[in-house]
Amino acid sequence: MEMAEGVLDVLGVLIGFIGVMAILSLVVTGLVQMTQVLLRLRGRNLYRSLVSLMNAAGVEGEHDRSLVPAQGAPDAKSPEAAAGEAADSKSLGLSAETWALSILRSDALVHVGMRGPGVKGVAWLGQPRSWIEKEELIDALRDRIPKEKLERAAQLFARMEKSSTKRFSFLMHANAACWALVVAAAFQVSAFGLLRQLSRDDLYRQRMIEVEKSLLEESGGAAPEAGPGEPSAAALSRLQAEFPGATAALEAAGGRIGGEADVAAALDAALAPDLPERAEILRRCAEIVAELQEERLRAARDAVESSLSKLGRFDIALWAKGARFYWDRGPACANVVGVLVTAVLLTFGAPFWFEQLKRVSNLQDALTAGMEAEKPPGAGGGGGAGGGAKT
Repeated sequence: MEMAEGVLDVLGVLIGFIGVMAILSLVVTGLVQMTQVLLRLRGRNLYRSLVSLMNAAGVEGEHDRSLVPAQGAPDAKSPEAAAGEAADSKSLGLSAETWALSILRSDALVHVGMRGPGVKGVAWLGQPRSWIEKEELIDALRDRIPKEKLERAAQLFARMEKSSTKRFSFLMHANAACWALVVAAAFQVSAFGLLRQLSRDDLYRQRMIEVEKSLLEESGGAAPEAGPGEPSAAALSRLQAEFPGATAALEAAGGRIGGEADVAAALDAALAPDLPERAEILRRCAEIVAELQEERLRAARDAVESSLSKLGRFDIALWAKGARFYWDRGPACANVVGVLVTAVLLTFGAPFWFEQLKRVSNLQDALTAGMEAEKPPGAGGGGGAGGGAKT
């Protein structure tokens, strides 16, 4: 029995520690999603990928043939005049950045400066596209660049798709790691200090277990969503409700959306040019996507605020221990290392920690039930300090 009570104490420490990591991870998740929405990271990632593709395909410096008027048969010119025209022609070539923006149908993007291969500066307006299909890329460039360069761009699309996915994954992991470090440092949560406090303070451990049991009940054992997912499916559902006469076209657009694809681009490609409601659908789509992004941002902010209130029940507050936490000669080094360990643990993500919390909590409940069953009739009392919390 004493061994079982000791195991319950260990499980109580684990539940308290995992619970704090889970709630801090929710804060990190909310901040990451807010950053993604505010900075429009998906659209920026697509833009950078298209710029790289344009450079690799040799489109950099090419004319947009759809904008150049047809010329008649050239007259005989002196070598000096021909050389001057060639120089002017080269200077009028579009940069890779400009080509990328033209592919993205610059209704959502405004490029500052349209000439010269080294042009920089992009102003982001509205909701930039998050992805483009290979067929869309070919259609956007057809009859605008030489055929061999169009074929080259099509061949390189798969490589661009893979590199873009890897770049965005790295960007999001780096974003999460930065926020994890900020959260761990700002709340001054040392993994070693937290474990030490949970091991020594029975009342603190008991209170944390009770809070975390209620947290599991509220969340159903899964990490709460920090906000709605990508707005594509929700936007299409709203459009179908508002425009029942265009249901078939909207369903066709839904079939073109794959994961992170852009709903406005899919609608633009799927809706017939002569559809009477086409312009109104596209306008309403832009409004709905903007509304959903606002909802997503608001939900992420609410999730962060809710997590902060839960941390207050654990006596964890922003910069509560002051700068001395990092500068005192004695524990400063251990605190810094402990905070770094906490930051690393937070990068595992809220779903991971909630799953571990559920498993350890179930194990504790099973062990407590077994101990109760082994007690003789009429015996009272609960388990150890780590196992007495029941909800």
